[in-house]
Amino acid sequence: MAEEVRKLAEQSQEAAKKIAELIGEIQVDTDKAVATMNDGTREVKTGAEVVNAAGIAFREIAGLVTLSGQVKEISAAMQQMATGSHKIVDSVKKRLTTSARSQQVRLRAFQPPQKNSWLPWKKSQAPARRCRSWLRIYRRQ
Repeated sequence: MAEEVRKLAEQSQEAAKKIAELIGEIQVDTDKAVATMNDGTREVKTGAEVVNAAGIAFREIAGLVTLSGQVKEISAAMQQMATGSHKIVDSVKKRLTTSARSQQVRLRAFQPPQKNSWLPWKKSQAPARRCRSWLRIYRRQ
């Protein structure tokens, strides 16, 4: 019976060694799993930071696109205003030309009288002088 107890003790000792080896292997595998999980967590955090940075960049780009559209709208409005200003200037030039022509016609009507009645003629020359000065100013432009 002592022999059997000794064999059982040896078997128990071998089983304990195998259990210790298995526990060691499990601990090594667990450490590897924890290290892998930590690496994965770091990569997830890095990925989240990259995604956040990309989101910020996209919002900035969207803001620039909106700003670009507003600049285009302002530019179009300014072009419309410039076109309107050119039309006004053209209209004023036409009216000045028409006014100048009618003043020239009036000037021709004020020819000096034949005899000694120069005084009324001189008074009527003031509008003609004004018209001539307007013509000179207009032609300079």
